[in-house]
Amino acid sequence: TTLFRSEYQKRQADDKKHEVERRGRLLSQEPVDITPKNGGKHIWSESENLANFEQEWSMKPVTLNGMFDHTREFQVAKTYRGEKGVQIITPFYTHLG
Repeated sequence: TTLFRSEYQKRQADDKKHEVERRGRLLSQEPVDITPKNGGKHIWSESENLANFEQEWSMKPVTLNGMFDHTREFQVAKTYRGEKGVQIITPFYTHLG
C-alpha cells in the first residue's frame, strides 16, 4: 500500500502542476470580448452543454460590455461556514430593450 500511495501522490502532484501551468498559460492571454451583437445570444447559451463551455472558456480572460440594473437587485439568503448572510444578485444587461 505504501507504493500505491506514493504513485497516487505523484500522479496528484503531476496533475496539480499541469493544471497550474494550464491556468497560467490561459490567464496570460489577451482578453476576448464576448459581448453578443445586438439581439445575439451569449456564447454560453449556444454551447451544447455547460461542461463544453467550461472546458473551452475556463480561466480565459474575457470582457463583457453592458450595465448593471441596481433597481432590480434582490437578495438570496445564504449560510456560509455556519454564518447566515445574503447574496446580492444584480441583473446585468448587454443590450437595451
